[in-house]
Amino acid sequence: STLSARYTWDKTKDSVAVPSTALTGLTGGVPVFTNFAPNESTFNGNQERQTLTASWAATPVAGLDTNVYYNWQKMKNDSTEVVFCPSNASTCDTTFTNEERLWHYTKNNFGVDAYWRLSKANRIAAGYDYFNIKQNRVDFDDNTTNTLWVEWKNTSLDELTFRVKYWYLQRRGDYLMSEEGANANDPLYLERYIRFYDLANFNQNRVKAWVDWAPSDNTSVTLEYIYKKTDYKDTTLGLTGNRRWE
Repeated sequence: STLSARYTWDKTKDSVAVPSTALTGLTGGVPVFTNFAPNESTFNGNQERQTLTASWAATPVAGLDTNVYYNWQKMKNDSTEVVFCPSNASTCDTTFTNEERLWHYTKNNFGVDAYWRLSKANRIAAGYDYFNIKQNRVDFDDNTTNTLWVEWKNTSLDELTFRVKYWYLQRRGDYLMSEEGANANDPLYLERYIRFYDLANFNQNRVKAWVDWAPSDNTSVTLEYIYKKTDYKDTTLGLTGNRRWE
């Protein structure tokens, strides 16, 4: 067996002046500039990242290869929070702050793979993958994706290799805007039924097939086919599902 691990740390910093006014319209063809009165004159960017990866690969018996892995990432954002109070605003509150734009997250990912050679020409494999991200987005702050997969590989012919792989993915998250808006007359009420599809709950079936043909030592041809069917659960308005052929 083989055990490996790797840790990294890095920090990115910058500094830039915060503009105090912005072009907000035209009056009689004359530009109108509004004073946004930021509480900070300088924005200091400060992002710190850490990563940890570990894996254990083993061959417990002849013909069986296994792998267990874990990946962790954390990004801490200590950049300047700027609050604006535009001169044309009736009140100033957290609506005029960049707090929600100071993105930070923690990711955890682990999984296990196993490859078993049934015979000289046939190999089967299976695996499980878990991925979770916690972040400060306004719509989703905690998402988990579970993936199961199986694969079959055949090399019965010396010049031809065939592989087919199937995945089943399930993503679930906490939607934070399910009670937006006071009633149906409030424009924010629509947020209850809309989901951004990059983090919306979904179930997905995916199949991929490969054919590799090597008729001679210096010639090879590869054909690939992918089919995906995604059902975005809990989404009423917007993208509720799709099918893709590649």
